[in-house]
Amino acid sequence: MSINVLLKMKDTEQYVEAKALIDSGCTGCAIDREFVNKNHIKREKLQHKLKVLNADGTENSSGRITHHAEVMMRMEIYMEEMDFGLQMDGHDIFLATTG
Repeated sequence: MSINVLLKMKDTEQYVEAKALIDSGCTGCAIDREFVNKNHIKREKLQHKLKVLNADGTENSSGRITHHAEVMMRMEIYMEEMDFGLQMDGHDIFLATTG
């Protein structure tokens, strides 16, 4: 299931619209690298790379997460600070419902 969300940049106070895929099997939240670059979202390098595993236990072909982005995310009237790992997913955002 996909929903429309609004991201608020912490450094510029600007808003960006995004489509978020809600994934019940996902254990972490991620944002697409190309989406981050296209929308000039501030990102920071992680101290340690994070391995991403597929549902079958194999390592994801898009590689390890090396950077993250902190933004405010608004869904309807609910707003929450989010810390997304940067990943190449094909969706703007992956939202985990577990973990």
